[in-house]
Amino acid sequence: MYTREYGARAGYRPEIYIPYSRTAPVSPAPADVPAVQAVTRDQVKAHARVDNDDEDSLIDLYLAAAAAGVEQSTGQKLGQVALDAYVPALPSESTLYLPWGHVQRVIQIAYRGEEGAYEEWPQQFWELQTLPALSGVRTTDGTGIYPARLYAPDRQAVRIRYVAGYDDAEEIPTPLRQAVLMMAGELYNERELHRTQPGVIAIPNPAAQMLMAAYKVRWPQ
Repeated sequence: MYTREYGARAGYRPEIYIPYSRTAPVSPAPADVPAVQAVTRDQVKAHARVDNDDEDSLIDLYLAAAAAGVEQSTGQKLGQVALDAYVPALPSESTLYLPWGHVQRVIQIAYRGEEGAYEEWPQQFWELQTLPALSGVRTTDGTGIYPARLYAPDRQAVRIRYVAGYDDAEEIPTPLRQAVLMMAGELYNERELHRTQPGVIAIPNPAAQMLMAAYKVRWPQ
């Protein structure tokens, strides 16, 4: 399944980055990857000036939606999550940039063996390269992983399992936490306006957009 020279001889063009659509959360989540919330329910309630518990479940929904919105807007995971990224090949001496920004660690790189099950690729053949908001896996020793049939590749032939996000709420950049808080509070306070005017597209909060702008993942060209 993996060789040193096959891909280069065949002219295989390495991918620069892995599309977001080729990632999925690991299920069940590993026990050593606990959930982390960027903002708490109590913080949203204080921001929205809510002094009762009658709508806690609704506020939780707005909070989850706001956090997901910030992640989609920036391309970064906030609370840490284990992800599987899939590619049809892992070219030799190339860097594949991983989606969802801040990567803590790579758990495993595996390839689909002859029996269809994933087999671990030795760590001596790869390394994690980390930048502030962008990380990638680089192959070493001139070795890569290539599909058995180059012209009809299995798009999930190689699986990169890694942990993205922050392992503590205090490590999440303050502007991103504030953006989550502002968006959750706005979803709560403006819900009647959105409900009574179907078809109206809400204008994004410009302050939240400004806070997120500096943390948006920008792929290399």
